[in-house]
Amino acid sequence: MKVYVYETDAELLIQATAAVFNSIRNELLNEKEFNLALTGGTLGVALAKEIAKAINSDSETKWSNLNIWWSDERFVPLDSPDRNDLEFCKILAPTIGVKVHRASAEQSVQDAADILN
Repeated sequence: MKVYVYETDAELLIQATAAVFNSIRNELLNEKEFNLALTGGTLGVALAKEIAKAINSDSETKWSNLNIWWSDERFVPLDSPDRNDLEFCKILAPTIGVKVHRASAEQSVQDAADILN
């Protein structure tokens, strides 16, 4: 196992974004489906935003085979500022074709889970 140590959060964010983005892109270029689970928290949300920006800047990749899931999303309305996925969805161009799986609190927890399955 390799352990990398970065001096700043910004440096970690740059390296993590590049590693995740390159992994996604390589799989999609081979016409495979890619499922990515993202998390909240300060760095998790920052990483999600940077990934969205990187996706927007790449018009050569078929992004419709990318599924984005949140591993710890809050069960609140889709437009709530408490959501981890909100900034990602605001940044990601709607025409890109990425499938963003979002659970809405406008239904029961069971119904929301059934929709995501």
